[in-house]
Amino acid sequence: MSGRLLIFSCFFVSMSMAQSPVQHRFYAENNGKSSVGFSSGINMTTADFSNKFIKNLLMDKELDRGVLSREIDRLDESKNRIGIDYEIALKGSWNIKSTAHNIIFSVSDGAHFHGSFPMEAVDLMFSGNKKFAGDTVDVSGLNVTGIRFQQMGAGWAYQPGLNTSIYGLVSIVNGEQLIQADVNRAKLYTSTLGDTLHLNVVGGYKQSDTGNVGFARGNGLGLGLNFGLQAPFQAIGSTQWMLSMDVFNLGFIQWNKKTIQFDIDTVVTWTGVEIPDLDHIDEQFADNQLADSLLEGVNSAFKKTRLNQWLPGSAVFDIMQKKDHGFVLGLGTVVRWKADFNPFGYVKAGYAFSEHIGLQSQIGYGGYVHLQVGLDASLRWESMHFNIYLRNIEAMAVFGNYAGGSAGLTFKYLFQ
Repeated sequence: MSGRLLIFSCFFVSMSMAQSPVQHRFYAENNGKSSVGFSSGINMTTADFSNKFIKNLLMDKELDRGVLSREIDRLDESKNRIGIDYEIALKGSWNIKSTAHNIIFSVSDGAHFHGSFPMEAVDLMFSGNKKFAGDTVDVSGLNVTGIRFQQMGAGWAYQPGLNTSIYGLVSIVNGEQLIQADVNRAKLYTSTLGDTLHLNVVGGYKQSDTGNVGFARGNGLGLGLNFGLQAPFQAIGSTQWMLSMDVFNLGFIQWNKKTIQFDIDTVVTWTGVEIPDLDHIDEQFADNQLADSLLEGVNSAFKKTRLNQWLPGSAVFDIMQKKDHGFVLGLGTVVRWKADFNPFGYVKAGYAFSEHIGLQSQIGYGGYVHLQVGLDASLRWESMHFNIYLRNIEAMAVFGNYAGGSAGLTFKYLFQ
């Protein structure tokens, strides 16, 4: 096989990583050395919207009605999901007197967002209710959750042998911001003439202190735990394999007593404003004439209170062949909680050009999307380790049918 064909084949088979957590396996393979480095990543994935629509919505001055119409036609009636994760972290380890033990630390900033948008809710948000005159719009199931937090942690890592390690990291979590809205049931009727609205809604809303906004502001406090292990084993013709298991962000935040919370269970009817006499128009807009029953319902359920919430975390199980040269295979799965995330399973294929350079691949199904593809490249020397990934390449290639875009970088320097 020629060099060009080999590189093309490896590139093709490696365009397949997507939806692994933005957290990275940093504390393995230190081999009795101290280290320092950083990791960063952002994942945005959805099977229900398209990059073309998202670009039009965020970057263009005016929403193209043709793009919107095509987007709505392809949506599911009850549930269209999107998920976004971000993290940037400084990490390191200090080897204790050239032994197998390391003290480890991490400082990070992270965020998570997920939402579910029924088709009629999307149509109502972008088109208004004029087209629904004489009809009822059902937007039940609309929900969004957004959280940003920082972590400062320390722990222990043990590496008794080459390619074998176990670690645990406990972090203090600062809750910076929370927004959560859940519409369990909501039906909006618009009269034929548009002069009467009738809303039946059951739902809730939570938000961290609106008067304390900004990077690393303290609106909540909690604990988080990361732990994992990596170990080699022999199987299938004495081939060496690597088993890795990691749990990220197993923990909680208690949001402080200024957290806004209210629940709504009400029926609202608004019949507009009648103005029989223009000479007395001001009287029609007096406070006692425009009592808003929805606002009254919200105010009656409104309170500020402490709120306990689990962090959006993940567990990863992974098996991969270990070779210095040649094709490698593997498989794995990702499970997440508090993220509205389906279990994500994948198979791997890649190529090790040498002990220093390799490409790995994942062809996966699940999570927030269906089938996804991506690319992951690793560069390893005695003192430096790099890992770079691009994911959701299917959304970049088929711009009008898929949405997503994920990228990340990890760097580690090992002291000699």
